Amino acid sequence: ASGEAERAAFLQRPYELFRAYGQSKLANVLFTTELARRLRAKGSRIPANVVHPGEVSTEVMRDMNPVIIRLNEIFKLVMVFFLKSPHQGCACTVDVATAPGLGDAAAAPSGAFFM
Repeated sequence: ASGEAERAAFLQRPYELFRAYGQSKLANVLFTTELARRLRAKGSRIPANVVHPGEVSTEVMRDMNPVIIRLNEIFKLVMVFFLKSPHQGCACTVDVATAPGLGDAAAAPSGAFFM
């Protein structure tokens, strides 16, 4: 019954975009960690890892509320000095997918978080 009460409470709260985004990212990490654990328990050598690109300058805000879009445009003038380019942002994913040490399934980490 606890799960039902939690679901009901969740459905009664107003939708919060950034909270939902954060929860979805946490769900990805938890899913991948559990997948890695289950694969190892079955003796599988398939690694399952989480890759986070960091803060990347993208057009993810393009379809947001006009107020958020405007705020994003203002902050982007400063954030350009702190954000990665899309090319830089994909580097971690490419490295994890192609690094020789990570390709050796016997020695590869599984359930790891790369950033």
